[in-house]
Amino acid sequence: MNGQTAERVETRDSTRFLIVRWSRRTYLLAEDEVDNFCDRVNAGCEPRSDLSGRFYLKDGAETATVQGEPELPMDKLCLLLKSPLRTVATGFEAPATMLLRITSQNSIGLKPGMTLCRANGRVLPILRIVSVNHLDAKAEILGADNPASHVREEFVTRGKPNQCF
Repeated sequence: MNGQTAERVETRDSTRFLIVRWSRRTYLLAEDEVDNFCDRVNAGCEPRSDLSGRFYLKDGAETATVQGEPELPMDKLCLLLKSPLRTVATGFEAPATMLLRITSQNSIGLKPGMTLCRANGRVLPILRIVSVNHLDAKAEILGADNPASHVREEFVTRGKPNQCF
């Protein structure tokens, strides 16, 4: 069940993993990758339909359908969005910093570390949220050399399949 203590596994080199179940799927996630896993769920890149991917998935589980949310520790449940968020780049800090200011109708769901894709379906650039306040957020722009060219562009938490990275 969500919010219960996740099963933990430790390797010889002290790497700690969590066993995360999602319906009939079983993932093995390094503890420091759980936030990234949640980000991929929000983006629609998980659950995936093949074995290759960023996170360990039990062999054969790639064909299993899922319902509900993955079973995560209680402190990570807040990272899963109930529905995708749409944002707009409203300005940039300075071209050399590669930071954009973004606004959302509901910035409550935005969290540092989340990634956003272009709403138009193009692959790059990608935004990574670095800070959030009650009015707006700041995001690092990845894969572009001119943040000013993306002001007034829409970015979303759930992109198209070709935008999974």
